[in-house]
Amino acid sequence: MAPAASRLRAECELPSLPRRALAQYLLLLKLYPVFTKAVSRFFVTGPLSHYFYLFMEYWIPPGVPLATVKRLLLDRLLFAPTFLLLFFLIMNLLEGKDVSAFASKMRSGFWPALQMNWRMWTPLQFININYVPLQYSTPTNEGHLRLPPGDYRQVAPQSTFPALWSGMRRRNFHQPEAGAYGSVSLASGRGAARFEAWLSGRRFSWRPAVGKPRGGGDADTRATERSTWTGISRPGPSVWDSNWDRREPLSLINLKKRNVESGEEELASRLDHYKAKATRHIFLIRHSQYHVDGSLEKDRTLTPLGREQAELTGLRLASLGLKFNKIVHSSMTRAVETTDIISKHLPGVCRVSTDLLREGAPIEPDPPVSHWKPEAVQYYEDGARIEAAFRNYIHRADAKQEEDSYEIFICHANVIRYIVCRALQFPPEGWLRLSLNNGSITYLVIRPNGRVALRTLGDTGFMPPDKITRS
Repeated sequence: MAPAASRLRAECELPSLPRRALAQYLLLLKLYPVFTKAVSRFFVTGPLSHYFYLFMEYWIPPGVPLATVKRLLLDRLLFAPTFLLLFFLIMNLLEGKDVSAFASKMRSGFWPALQMNWRMWTPLQFININYVPLQYSTPTNEGHLRLPPGDYRQVAPQSTFPALWSGMRRRNFHQPEAGAYGSVSLASGRGAARFEAWLSGRRFSWRPAVGKPRGGGDADTRATERSTWTGISRPGPSVWDSNWDRREPLSLINLKKRNVESGEEELASRLDHYKAKATRHIFLIRHSQYHVDGSLEKDRTLTPLGREQAELTGLRLASLGLKFNKIVHSSMTRAVETTDIISKHLPGVCRVSTDLLREGAPIEPDPPVSHWKPEAVQYYEDGARIEAAFRNYIHRADAKQEEDSYEIFICHANVIRYIVCRALQFPPEGWLRLSLNNGSITYLVIRPNGRVALRTLGDTGFMPPDKITRS
């Protein structure tokens, strides 16, 4: 799976030659990481830094306390002197000098050079450790371990430009960089095999945590770091992120303020206060057929067939006999007109219009398609908005909600497909593999414990066959 990433507008404005050169370098980095790093950064320093940051994952996992500080100290106090020593040695060999010249150079130049290295590279290494994706410092050939997208890890200083460029392009929202799914294939040997087996059993975070639990170190911080899906192809333990909406009760409690005397009883009471009690039933409706040839968005109104489809969808929703709480719809013309017709069959249900649900390009699909290729900047702009729509509307019920709710969202195919993938914790890059008919009903259920179920996807069984369309 090759997840996609948005791109900054500035990148789109690069001249064609530098843009092609950067794209070719990133492609070679994905296909032949060790060789590419070795050629672009000599034949030793590239692989050395490459495997050092892999083993750093093993020595200091991201979940340990003060992991960022410990990794930075490990890099500055162990890797930097070793790397500099190797640099002096290689330069001495290339210049054809003997051991005495090497010793003299080490005595006179090593310590000043190391001090300069610490002053110059330490701030950049802090950025690398926190913001640069792991795939730019580890192999990504098909094989043993598939790394999830957006896994922010270390990279060698020599990789700063291409990797930091990529990291900056997607930092504004969770969409990861192309090629983040790859495999770690280490050197042969018993130790490497053990390390690789350890990596294969780990759960990686697919996106940076939105925030730390209020409980600090006493809380289960895995809820904000563990993955929402796994790249491991073989069967394994569940990787469902129970705190996917950041509303897991334990993550909302500050355990440091716990009264030691009252103990578990107080904790249980506070957990109950934050615990959801109701189930949310979410109906995602795709707008009906519209005039696609309209020059302006306001001209893309429903066709006569589209109006019939909306009538049928409204009748279907009314026949369910549910007490709908509200209708939230996209502000685009075709969605507004679809809502107008459906609302006639659901009198008394309040309507809310929002720009968040407008159609767009949520994330670059995988596999890519030839007939639909938006500009990179469109993914950057639309993706953040559609992700915001997901976070704003798709979550478990508020703790104050006492009764189950039934909510209708009338929007667009791309938005619905992306929301379904995110809600089920499937790779969102697969959204374009799903297909939705006009006026179709997609039904999601979110339980109080955060579990999500898909009851129906794109249901149009209530329409006659001659009324069903997709565009």
